[in-house]
Amino acid sequence: MKKPAIAYLFLLITTTLVCTLKPIYGIWDEVAYMSLVRQDHNAAAAYAELQRSIPSKDYEGLIGSGSVPAGAPNDDGSVYMRDMATHPDHFMQQMPLYEVKPLFLGATWILWKLGLPLFAALHTVSSLAFFMTGLIVWQWLSRYIFGWTAFLVASTVILQPFLLQTARAPLPDALGIALLVSGAYFVREQQRDLLGAGLLLLSILARPDNLIFCMLFFILQWMLIPLVSAVAIHFATNYFTHGWSWAKIFYHPFVHWLLTPQSTVVHIGPRLYLSILAKNTFNVAIHTQLLLFVTLGVWIILGYRTQRTFVCLCLGTIFLHQLAFPIGDNNNANRFFAPEYLLILLVAASVILGENLWSQAGGKQEFSKVSKVSAQGTPDTTTE
Repeated sequence: MKKPAIAYLFLLITTTLVCTLKPIYGIWDEVAYMSLVRQDHNAAAAYAELQRSIPSKDYEGLIGSGSVPAGAPNDDGSVYMRDMATHPDHFMQQMPLYEVKPLFLGATWILWKLGLPLFAALHTVSSLAFFMTGLIVWQWLSRYIFGWTAFLVASTVILQPFLLQTARAPLPDALGIALLVSGAYFVREQQRDLLGAGLLLLSILARPDNLIFCMLFFILQWMLIPLVSAVAIHFATNYFTHGWSWAKIFYHPFVHWLLTPQSTVVHIGPRLYLSILAKNTFNVAIHTQLLLFVTLGVWIILGYRTQRTFVCLCLGTIFLHQLAFPIGDNNNANRFFAPEYLLILLVAASVILGENLWSQAGGKQEFSKVSKVSAQGTPDTTTE
């Protein structure tokens, strides 16, 4: 192993350990995941486990204090969390929203049964997934960029804040990123369609909204069986876990928190939908990295014809995701688009720096004419 690769591996291991030891506290979702992994349908036990695992200040922020005032608006996050902590029946009604990520739950359960505390198991899944993503980043970039330049570029990519955030959070985002990006890598860069398609399908079991990217990718690659499988996996998971309807998933974070979703009927009218879409999209475009990566993607599309289809796929995924679930939370927006952000960065580094370095080195063939094994030359219609 060459020195730049060793240095990158050391950086990746160190960063992974830091993310494991410095997790993000105070995310309510971890209470739900802990309850599901325990499989005891006991909200009180999940809260007790969490209380033993995180600083008291963060725990108090998750349960609030005092009683819920009469008539308090349920779009107040603190009111919602207090209600969950005091009404076990309301808490259990939220579980279908989290059961639709069985791969994350299963990975956490395995680590828990191996002896890790449940809270640590949740975070370790994210950390290990981040490490896996880091390995794929190096494998992808080192095909086009060499030596210490590869080390600098790969390090810059893997230390992006949106990736570090997912590595430190007890959420399925990091696992979804690792599987989706790995799947795209094996199909595009290695022509190992079966392995790549399998990883992409698994990514849906980690994050259901990965279905958008997977469907577009399989359509463009003319991979019919994986396309049908992706849709089947998504709907089967939603059916067996009694997943929420799109209207409830939309209404819950964007309109008012649903304290009793089983008995609540919601209706999303055109005016309500469009107003939320406009407000949230404007907010997320102004206050997050969204415009930066969209601009980078458009620049690649205009300047590098052979990457046009794949980058359009990434931007199209962001566009469709925002149409279905108009993210407006500045603190969380980047993690929802993290797989597409990362893929755009990898393509940009490969075609820009890779082309320049190959040109300076007097490569045996022009970068624009690299065969099927090259990311820039990879046809967008590779069949399974």
